Amino acid sequence: MKTDGLNVYPAGLSGYHHERFVIRDPKAVSKELPWVHILIANARSMIGGAHHGGSPAHLQSYLSEFCWRFSRRRFPGELFDRLVYACITGSTLTWSRLVGVS
Repeated sequence: MKTDGLNVYPAGLSGYHHERFVIRDPKAVSKELPWVHILIANARSMIGGAHHGGSPAHLQSYLSEFCWRFSRRRFPGELFDRLVYACITGSTLTWSRLVGVS
């Protein structure tokens, strides 16, 4: 497992060798941790494109949607069925809860 040098990652995950890369040059991230660069760029594109920007209050929801789509990217034929299932089984999101009004 490769991560940046941040000390929040556990030192010894069971069965994993942890390589830390402390990267001083921001342009070097794409060389050392390419998937991190790609995922962040894709998330930013989705939020900026599909949602035309977004509110910091809803950032977790945008990122959750990105993760949901990313984890299902290899099964495009099942995407609609899974979305309908999620809508049917999920809880109702009211307007007041969405905008944070009590």
